[in-house]
Amino acid sequence: MAANHARAAGAPNPLHHAVRLQELIAGFGVEAMGFTAKPKVEDTARQWLARANLDPDDPRGADTVAQSLMLAFELATFAPL
Repeated sequence: MAANHARAAGAPNPLHHAVRLQELIAGFGVEAMGFTAKPKVEDTARQWLARANLDPDDPRGADTVAQSLMLAFELATFAPL
């Protein structure tokens, strides 16, 4: 039983791996922004946000805007023209 705990203690941390992957994906996204049609991203995000019920006093509003921009960016990056 002690051997199992020793093996588990020396095993790589899966959470560290997941965080590192998330950082790499975000970095690739930032690099890809230079090759994406920014007006297309902004137009898509504006269409989505026009239908959203955003309360200016809600602290989650900024997260909603950021998420909409990121999703619009991903759509513009990977969708055919």
